[in-house]
Parts: sequence; structure tokens; C-alpha cells
Amino acid sequence: MSSSAGAAASHGKLSNSKYNNPSSDRRPVKEGHLGLKRDRVDLKRKRNPYLDEMDDFIDDGDDDDEDDDAPDVSKYIREIFGYDKSRFNDADDDLTYMDSNFSQIEKEEQNCSKIARLEDEIEQLKELADLKKQRDKLKKKSKK
Repeated sequence: MSSSAGAAASHGKLSNSKYNNPSSDRRPVKEGHLGLKRDRVDLKRKRNPYLDEMDDFIDDGDDDDEDDDAPDVSKYIREIFGYDKSRFNDADDDLTYMDSNFSQIEKEEQNCSKIARLEDEIEQLKELADLKKQRDKLKKKSKK
């Protein structure tokens, strides 16, 4: 019997309608989807525009979109404020004079600590003077 069932199945003569009509257990296809392939872009995961690697790229060059006849705003700002780039060209030269040795640093540290102690003493004297004034006011009020 099993050999006859296999032969019947190969010839498509089974009595079960599911095997004879395989599309009966499937959902019907909508008419809009017939013959149309889905666009691959729609199937891809939505891309986050903030993660684009070129978002943090800054182009300070001249844009082709700008009018060539447009006035140079930076030029007018420099004229108004009197800014001159050439004055700051030698700013790097100042760094070469900032070399110092250990003894110069120690001397500067001692001077700074001396100044700090004097400032602390002045502050304490001011606080004592304020306290004395407050005590004097309280004494005058208590006498009256």
C-alpha cells in the first residue's frame, strides 16, 4: 500500500484538497502587489540622518551658490572694528621667550606665596575691623 500511496502522490491523485490546491491555505494577494517588486530602499532599515559621517564636516570655503557680486561682509567688519591680521602674525614668537629654569620658578613661587600671606593678613584685619564696628554699635544701642 505504501508504494501505491507514493505512486498516487507523485501523480497528484490524493484525495486531500490541500495537496491538490496549495493556494487555498494561503492569504489572498492584494491586487496592488501583483507583479510589482518592492523597492529595495523601502526594505532597508531607515537611516538616522544624524549619524551621517559628513554631518560634522565644516566647509569654510566659498560656496558656488553664493553670488560673486555679493559684498565681502568680513571685509566691512574688519574695517569697522579696525582688525588687522598682520598684528597677530608674530604671536608664536612670544612662546619661545616663555622658557624658564627651576630657580626662576622657585623664586616666582616664593614671591607668590609671600603676596598671598599679605593678602590673607589684610583680609583678617578688615574682618576684625568690621567686628569691632559691630560691637561698638551694639554697645551704643545697649547704652541708650
